[in-house]
Amino acid sequence: MRKSILHMHLNETKYCFVCGPDNPKGLKLEPYVEDENAVVASYIAPDHLCGFKGIVHGGMHCALLDCISLWTFFALRKKPAVSTEFSVKLLKPVFVGEEFYLRGEIMSEKDDVVIVKAEIRNSRKELCTVSEIKLRVLSEELLKKFTGKKE
Repeated sequence: MRKSILHMHLNETKYCFVCGPDNPKGLKLEPYVEDENAVVASYIAPDHLCGFKGIVHGGMHCALLDCISLWTFFALRKKPAVSTEFSVKLLKPVFVGEEFYLRGEIMSEKDDVVIVKAEIRNSRKELCTVSEIKLRVLSEELLKKFTGKKE
């Protein structure tokens, strides 16, 4: 049985709109480590996340892919990072009320730059959305700057 990795949250990320357990209006995405190369999650979008009636808004695809990408790196490498660039291709619609699947995999790492490929597949396992996200690994100094902590 897969185990959620949400216990790894930094205090500063527990209010994340996509996966934060402390955000009462958040999406409550629960990512899992699939294997040593990938992190996965499934989600069923409610009606209020649509663009066209019954179709998940493209911006929600982006938010979910961003989150699964960050969790992919954090869970597999145990280091925090932030997204710096994002490319996405919306190939097929994803429908509200239908379970869909997210997967992130680290494609490359050089110095403090990481590239994660992430995707969304529908309940029939058809590729719907694909992204490539560039992350920057946060040093202790940058993490303090981001969180406003002095120590």
